[in-house]
Amino acid sequence: MARPGGMELLGRVAKLLGIALLIVGVLIAVAGASLPGNCLQTGANCGPTGSNWPSQAAWAMLIGKTLATLGLGALALGALLKMRYALGFPASGRHDEVLFTISDRWFNGVLFLVTILLLVLLLTDMAAIGFALP
Repeated sequence: MARPGGMELLGRVAKLLGIALLIVGVLIAVAGASLPGNCLQTGANCGPTGSNWPSQAAWAMLIGKTLATLGLGALALGALLKMRYALGFPASGRHDEVLFTISDRWFNGVLFLVTILLLVLLLTDMAAIGFALP
């Protein structure tokens, strides 16, 4: 059975897109949920009481969490596509090529499991499972 040629490219594109979405999502969440710099000087109209900062922080966290979820999903998809379609055993059977293929399969398997674990942690209510932040 011949392997599809475009699946390796699709897996790489999915991994790159996943990393980009993950980075952008985290940056949006951090930047949007941070207090403005002028709050340290004036103190007026800052924080939860005098502005719309809680609404801004909630929207930033929602958008950041959504982008991070999509990024982790794309990263997991890229790892699965590479494991399934791009990592066949080499025809030559040389020892170094076989070891490289096996280690690349392990790396993509661990990457898939880590992204699934991060998705579970991202989408779970942390206080409900005992990881409440102070």
